[in-house]
Amino acid sequence: EEYDTDAFHNDYPMASADYVPHTHSYSTTVTAPTCTEKGYTTYTCSCGDTYKADYVDATGHSFGDWYQTLAPTEEAAGEERRDCENCDVYETREIEKLEPSNPSGTCGDNLTWVFEEETGTLTISGTGEMDDYASSTTPWDSYSNNIYEVVINNGVTSIGSCAFEGCSYLTDVSIPDSVYSIGHSAFALCVNLTHIVIPNSITELGSAVFNECSDLQYVSLSTALLTINDSVFRDCKSLSSIDIPEGITIIGNGTFSGCTSLTDITLPASIEELLPYAFWKCTGLKTVTFEGNAPSIWEGDEYQYGSFTECELTAYYPANNSTWTSDVMKDYGGDLTWIGYDGDSTYSGPCGDNLNWEYSEESGKLSVSGSGDMYGADKLGWTAFAGDIRSVEIGNGATSVGAYAFSDCTNLADVQMPDTVMSIAYNAFENCSNLSGSLIIPEGVENIGYAAFKECTSLTGTLSLPS
Repeated sequence: EEYDTDAFHNDYPMASADYVPHTHSYSTTVTAPTCTEKGYTTYTCSCGDTYKADYVDATGHSFGDWYQTLAPTEEAAGEERRDCENCDVYETREIEKLEPSNPSGTCGDNLTWVFEEETGTLTISGTGEMDDYASSTTPWDSYSNNIYEVVINNGVTSIGSCAFEGCSYLTDVSIPDSVYSIGHSAFALCVNLTHIVIPNSITELGSAVFNECSDLQYVSLSTALLTINDSVFRDCKSLSSIDIPEGITIIGNGTFSGCTSLTDITLPASIEELLPYAFWKCTGLKTVTFEGNAPSIWEGDEYQYGSFTECELTAYYPANNSTWTSDVMKDYGGDLTWIGYDGDSTYSGPCGDNLNWEYSEESGKLSVSGSGDMYGADKLGWTAFAGDIRSVEIGNGATSVGAYAFSDCTNLADVQMPDTVMSIAYNAFENCSNLSGSLIIPEGVENIGYAAFKECTSLTGTLSLPS
């Protein structure tokens, strides 16, 4: 350090001869850098002189790991934070809201349900019975119009009443062998359900289980069922056929009523009761085949109509079964034409109040026996075989040939009528184009109706009329 010696001598008295000039001696203090401030060294002399030097850059923040301070929900975003390890500074960032979780809950003591909104699949899991519900009270009711598939996992033992009622877009249902019962109306009004397989573990179907499933076309019934309860398939208008397993003993009131696409039905020998209205308004039903005894029908004012009310069809029954009587046949209602059958392709049935007929497929022969007037064609079961009948023998005691009785029997070549016949009704043999040779009308005939032999174009021989 340089000094002005002239000034020094002017301001201060002369120093003694042993004076030593001051030389700085600095001590150092190091100030470490911080996250945001530079570090440096402070130099201090005993004389009070001080200065700063040797600067070091700020270190910058050193943050730790992120940790959650506010959990996200489906309704609001969350937050996470990380702290500087060297100071009090911290950073925060948003955690996105949670994706909506699949709705879920319980539906039995040990059963849970989950609805996958993306796929429209409702899954039932666990063990034991499902709760029963009233209409529109299921825990998944608010999603019912979005359910396309129902998966019931193994372990579930029952499907509760009204469980899936009104799931109008439901198309697929999987039921495991662990299920033994389905409660009433469980799938009622599932109007887009087209098929259902009811496993053989199921022993009970509640009433109206598939009521008004208007698109239901195919059903596989459990072989363990004993009863098909009331209205189970009522108004399933697309159901065209169904196999009723041997072992079913009761078909309930209105079970198939309004199944207008149903064309034929076979009732196994196990059927004991066929309740009123069972096939009411099955207007497309053309044939029903009974394989066993005549099923009983409940009686009383409440059940005053038969099982086939408003149906027009042909009913087949075991010809040699004594439970089938003309009185019993009247109890089933509707407009039924009865045909008895046996094991050797022989069919029979009533053709008058006291007349019966029998037809052999093998010989093509139709025989009529008994006494009294013959019904018209609308009540004659043999019209189902009209094109195959080759000969007709009307036994002694029959008093008439009914209207259109043998019309369109195009292969009929021979007719034998007794003298007890007094009238041949209109169109009785119309279009019997293979009837040939001479025509001999029995002596007892007093009246031949209009067009009785119209279009019998092969009759070229002698016509013999009674006196």
